[in-house]
Amino acid sequence: KTYKAKSLIKKGKSFNIGAKAKTELSYKVTKYPKKAKKYITVSKKGKVTLKKKAKKRTYKILVTAKESGEYKKATRTIIIKVK
Repeated sequence: KTYKAKSLIKKGKSFNIGAKAKTELSYKVTKYPKKAKKYITVSKKGKVTLKKKAKKRTYKILVTAKESGEYKKATRTIIIKVK
């Protein structure tokens, strides 16, 4: 997803990643600009929130599906750009 920094000046944006798996999913912000960790959060259910005045950069979120007896561990990276 790509957002314009201008649209984040007065209020933030939020969206749901919508990932699905047969096992439990976990989410973690893995890349963000220096001193900009406070501008992005992700909940246990996959809801991403970009707070207002977010810095112009690229943010990455790692989505991990846990391993079980039937399924192998899987990971995907979600990229969010603020231009």
